[in-house]
Amino acid sequence: MEKKTGVFHEIIKPIIVLVAIAVVIVSALVVTNYFTESVIQENLQNEVMGVIKEIFPTASYVNQLNENFEPVDGVTIVSVYQADQGVAIITNVKGFGGTMSVMVGFTDGEIAKTVLLDNEESPGIGTQVGEDFFTERFVGQIPGEIQVDAIADATVSSNAFIKAVNTASDLYAELFMGGETGE
Repeated sequence: MEKKTGVFHEIIKPIIVLVAIAVVIVSALVVTNYFTESVIQENLQNEVMGVIKEIFPTASYVNQLNENFEPVDGVTIVSVYQADQGVAIITNVKGFGGTMSVMVGFTDGEIAKTVLLDNEESPGIGTQVGEDFFTERFVGQIPGEIQVDAIADATVSSNAFIKAVNTASDLYAELFMGGETGE
């Protein structure tokens, strides 16, 4: 049997096969995303509400404020939740390895808790910003008076976390303290 040669069999046919494979794979990803997007969003919302319940364990209600906030100095305000016990603000900020989501809970004009929700930081180094030894440094601090040092071997990540907490604190002061900070 004679082997087929020529431009069509050597160049064009393999390109057509690869494009067809790519179209099938992309289509499968689009369909998968379509069916799983709502589940992913629901899981994320459940995670957020779980953390809010951690911050405000006896809250009888939690309302999400439906406002669009402008990014501030590279920090995006994602959500603001108001409960009868306080306020939780979620921000996104770029760390060393990618975006970090930080939740800051406030009660009685001070920080009650900070939580690293999601991050793309270097395991073992940048992820230290989510550990209690770092996040607990913010507890009890007043917006405008936050004094926290960066982690020596994770300065970019910890400075980003601090920036996210400061932005959330400024927004909290503006919305719930009449713009007054401890400064």
